[in-house]
Amino acid sequence: FVGYGAGSGITTATNSVSIGTDAGAANTTGAYNVSVGSFAGPYEFAYAGSVSNSVSVGYQAGSRMKTDSTAIGYKAGSEAYELGFGNWVKCRLSNW
Repeated sequence: FVGYGAGSGITTATNSVSIGTDAGAANTTGAYNVSVGSFAGPYEFAYAGSVSNSVSVGYQAGSRMKTDSTAIGYKAGSEAYELGFGNWVKCRLSNW
C-alpha cells in the first residue's frame, strides 16, 4: 500500500495492491485486487465491503465496484454500483 489512506479500511483482505490517496480504502475483506490512482478501487464505504478479483486504474475508477470487475479510466464505473457493475469493462476518458 502506497499513498495516504491507501488500503486503510482493510481488516482481513489479502494479496492486493493499492497505490494512491485512499485507493482501495473501503475494501475490508476482499482479495486479489489492484487499485492504482487517487480514490481508485472500492473507497466508498456505503457501497463496498468485500471486493475480490478486480482491477481499477484511474482517478475514482471503480469506486463502487463489485467482485470480478475492471474499471480503467477517469471515474470509470464510479456510478455503476446500482447497475450491477461487474464482469465488464467501462472506459471513460476525458481531457485527452
